[in-house]
Amino acid sequence: MAVLFATQYGNAQDTPLISGGVGFFTNTTAGRTSYLPIISPVLAAPIGDHFLIESRATLLEDFTPKADGQSGYDHSHFIGLTYLQGDYIVSPHVTVVGGSFLTPFGTYNERLSPIWINNLQDGPLIQTLGVMTTGVGLGGQLRGSAISRHNFSIDYAAYFSTRSGNEQFNSKRSSGGRVSLYLPEKRLEVGFSYGRLLQGTQENFYGTHVWWEPKDSAFRLRSEWARGQHAQGYWVEADYRPTNFGGLNSWIGRLEPIFRIQQTFRIDSVATIVCQPSTHSVQTSAWTITYRTIREFSQAIRDSSRPAEMSTSGRPESYIGSSSRPGKENNNEPDTSSRLCFWSKCAPYAVSSGANSTSIESASLRAR
Repeated sequence: MAVLFATQYGNAQDTPLISGGVGFFTNTTAGRTSYLPIISPVLAAPIGDHFLIESRATLLEDFTPKADGQSGYDHSHFIGLTYLQGDYIVSPHVTVVGGSFLTPFGTYNERLSPIWINNLQDGPLIQTLGVMTTGVGLGGQLRGSAISRHNFSIDYAAYFSTRSGNEQFNSKRSSGGRVSLYLPEKRLEVGFSYGRLLQGTQENFYGTHVWWEPKDSAFRLRSEWARGQHAQGYWVEADYRPTNFGGLNSWIGRLEPIFRIQQTFRIDSVATIVCQPSTHSVQTSAWTITYRTIREFSQAIRDSSRPAEMSTSGRPESYIGSSSRPGKENNNEPDTSSRLCFWSKCAPYAVSSGANSTSIESASLRAR
């Protein structure tokens, strides 16, 4: 469930924008149900023509049944900043970012992780690969559109993050970036990401992504592959709205089946198996198939998570940019989804690999 709200007043040019999402999740294990309401507000505050403050926070409450057969629930709460950054637009091709920012590796972390944008409740199994576990950096970043032509554009993002153990700004010392090529006529985006952990056991991360939404089509494909020193994996997600029975605004046209397949591999013996301790290397892999059917109630449906068309302003693609477009975040969309999961060697626990963590999920059926 997602709710989008905004506040506007005064001069529209310099008006701060507040948006965000509200979610309510449940988890049932052995007949014990936990409840997890969450609020995720987002702020974008322009200051003049060149400076912008961006931030997102998380307000979370957790109600868990008491242990040892006791009645009632234990309650805990969490309030924290996801990121807080300042953007200075130097030129049409360069934006300087400083503060706590989302790590620009792949596409999921920056574009799809908000609860009102992501098609599925769970993130990909490889979502921690390349983003240094926390998904957030503390330092500086250069990003923008390197080249913007009628038939193609290239954008870039390069960052350096320092090490921080602060509760609100937790990050690891690292560097890296991403380069993407977008072809407007083909509506195709391909990109390459690189990251290096510069503390503890230093290691390199590599990733690629492909987003494709054919012109004049209701089909959309998104995918990523990432590799670290101890693990690698991929995910492919596709969705389609049937248009042959009255168009997108018909009852059938508002249905949107969503399908995700993903797989992870442990690739060396440094990783430890939580559920199967061993003194020797154990080859471990996991893959899941997730599908979901959405009933659309809003006419605007598809722009929130399509490949971003590169502008010449140099402004970084942000959650504000995604959430302010007409898209899934504006919909009231009850849906059902189910997940089929398969694993080898170890289930349903986690495969721990130092800075990387791969979750092997159990099958479930949920409705939102």
